[in-house]
Amino acid sequence: MNFIKLFELIKNHKWAILFAIVAAVIIAYPQIHLRYQDYYQGIERLNASDDESPWLSRVREVQDGHLLMSNPYFKDAKNDPYLVQPMGSIMVAYLGKFFSFDINNTILFARIFFISIVFLFIYAFILLTTNKKIVALTIPYITKL
Repeated sequence: MNFIKLFELIKNHKWAILFAIVAAVIIAYPQIHLRYQDYYQGIERLNASDDESPWLSRVREVQDGHLLMSNPYFKDAKNDPYLVQPMGSIMVAYLGKFFSFDINNTILFARIFFISIVFLFIYAFILLTTNKKIVALTIPYITKL
């Protein structure tokens, strides 16, 4: 792709890019904010979901090199067939491995990166179907991503 075309693409959709960044900051702000508090001791604030701790352990297993993740807690049975679908954990783990992040920074970066990508995908889909930028900009916020 030509740099001039890329610059024009960014210029034409600058509001979508800005809104995608704003959505990512809204999602990741609690985790970013708590890192700069005096009482922070390296333990991340998890969301209210019950599944986040097991999900973090699955991501860590992929970063350690065990893609099948049949047992993230014990030493044996690491490469048995998987119990949960591993694609999400693999994508997040390799994103962190690519940038050489630890598990906490990997999760923070994944929240920022994937929310932005999802926002831009929704924006592009709505823009292609309705051909109205204002509608395409507001739909991801209305649907709460």
